[in-house]
Amino acid sequence: MSPTRTNCSEYCLNISDALASWAENLDNFSQYGFKVAQHQRSTDFFLLRSDGSGLRFSVVMVDLAERVEVGVLSIESAEKNYFPEELFALPPTFQQKLLPERLVLETDYGSIDSGLVLTASDGDQLVLVSGVYPYTIEVKASFAAGRFEPEYRIDKYVRQPIAI
Repeated sequence: MSPTRTNCSEYCLNISDALASWAENLDNFSQYGFKVAQHQRSTDFFLLRSDGSGLRFSVVMVDLAERVEVGVLSIESAEKNYFPEELFALPPTFQQKLLPERLVLETDYGSIDSGLVLTASDGDQLVLVSGVYPYTIEVKASFAAGRFEPEYRIDKYVRQPIAI
């Protein structure tokens, strides 16, 4: 899949609706996985159910102004022909209903939905946010070790609940 570049006025206003529509289906996941590019950065993160259905999280780049771009979270249904190379078991608390919050970046050009926090029943959290490298996604969770280099410092994002 090739990266998509789009204009903020065409895309940024709709991501909130997309996140809200997927929020209703945040349960019964049993596995997770990554797609990793040649530069060893994650380009996609997957949450999958035992039947193979699930969600794919990625980042699209949005032009805010000339030479100013930002990563915006994209959520799609996972396609069977585009899956991670390896799958890992999710902890039991992440297999139950997850509570979502948007990570919103406030800019001079408007509010951008650049990430998502999914909270499990025990309070443990999965953070998905655009990465410091274009078209990459950064993941922070107790079950997914590794570096965490978001596009902006995590305290620059405002958490906003998603009504479900």
